[in-house]
Amino acid sequence: CGKTLGQYKGVCKDELVGGLDSNQIYTAVRENGLNIITYRRTLIS
Repeated sequence: CGKTLGQYKGVCKDELVGGLDSNQIYTAVRENGLNIITYRRTLIS
């Protein structure tokens, strides 16, 4: 995450850009040498 001309760019923590840090790991499994991780988070609509 980086700040350029007063705006955050890239991969930033949700809290840094005014959101909530509310994601949770939902499932995690290793199949055929691959790690598959799914997560969930609350969506504000």
